[in-house]
Amino acid sequence: MYRTRATFKLALRYCQRHKEQVQADACARSYFDADPRKFWQNVTKTASVKATRFANRPKIGDSIGEKDMCCM
Repeated sequence: MYRTRATFKLALRYCQRHKEQVQADACARSYFDADPRKFWQNVTKTASVKATRFANRPKIGDSIGEKDMCCM
């Protein structure tokens, strides 16, 4: 039990650290598949996540976030 849990945690940490690389590799593998629609679906998923990642952080002047803006 100890060894399998440690192996799982090690794999989880690796995936968390290399998340973008793993996604890029999966997208590259789907490029070589016979179905081009699957490739473009993967591209759309990853591109939309990157575009909205920083859109939820409102910033006015030096204040970032709702609390700082209310205190301003």
